[in-house]
Amino acid sequence: MNLFDFILYCCRALFTLFKRFGVFVLATVRFGLHYCWIIVPFACLGLFGGWLWTKPFATKYKGNATIMYVEGMRDVVNEGLMEFFSSSWRTKKEYGLSDDVLKAFDRAMFYNVIDCNSDSVADYVDRDRRISLADTVNSVMRDRVCVEIELNGNQSFEEFEVALKGYFASQEYLVKADEYCRKIRDERLDYLEKEVARLDSFSTYDYFVSNDVANFEIVTSRYYMSTGKELHYKDVLSVLKHKQYLENQKYFTPEVINFQTPFIVHSLSHLRKYFYGGLVGLVFGFGLALLIKYWGVVLAYMKEK
Repeated sequence: MNLFDFILYCCRALFTLFKRFGVFVLATVRFGLHYCWIIVPFACLGLFGGWLWTKPFATKYKGNATIMYVEGMRDVVNEGLMEFFSSSWRTKKEYGLSDDVLKAFDRAMFYNVIDCNSDSVADYVDRDRRISLADTVNSVMRDRVCVEIELNGNQSFEEFEVALKGYFASQEYLVKADEYCRKIRDERLDYLEKEVARLDSFSTYDYFVSNDVANFEIVTSRYYMSTGKELHYKDVLSVLKHKQYLENQKYFTPEVINFQTPFIVHSLSHLRKYFYGGLVGLVFGFGLALLIKYWGVVLAYMKEK
């Protein structure tokens, strides 16, 4: 078979496929029109179900919030979150959760926050749990976690913010761990401040005091003078970057846990709910119509068995 014959064969196969698909669509439309007295009511019932699904009492809401804490508290914070959400109804009420919210509570999930550019800025939330702590390209941020809570028919996520802050502030082991990590952070800040001053003094000495002889270099037919003096720019920038990160963390983490933003609430869109409801209604309607059309065949088959 040469190339021309192969192309001709593919065209004929595609034509046959489209022709059969068109026959199938036409037969389905004819069948639907013939049994519209069954299919249309079921489709309407499906749309009605989709409408009910849009109502608050039938809606599942998801709330997402990012919690920040002092670096080094990662494991302790995760443990505290799991303890809170697995605690008894009574314990949760003690920290401000109402009966309505507790009845609506479905589950809570915790996800890592990923920094792709190593700039201490959150890029995305790892909901698929694909990134490990050992990953050096997509770094898991060690000073924050994303909390996702699901509520059925209720949007009072602000109660969880108050309850979680109260719970973490009342647990002695969490407070002590926070104090210890803050102490280490402050010591690192003091060290970095001294390191900046030390590097600055080195740069000053190298530039103004050192007696290194200047060198001349020829680049693209022009003369440039190279002093040969080390100004420690890269070292200073690296230390300042880390110092800035710790200062920002200190500013944004005054409490044991700190919410960057309130819970962001979202749910399935109303249009998709209508679509899914109508689709389910159509499927049931077509299924019942097929059963009615071929009822005799089904009965005969069952009798033979």
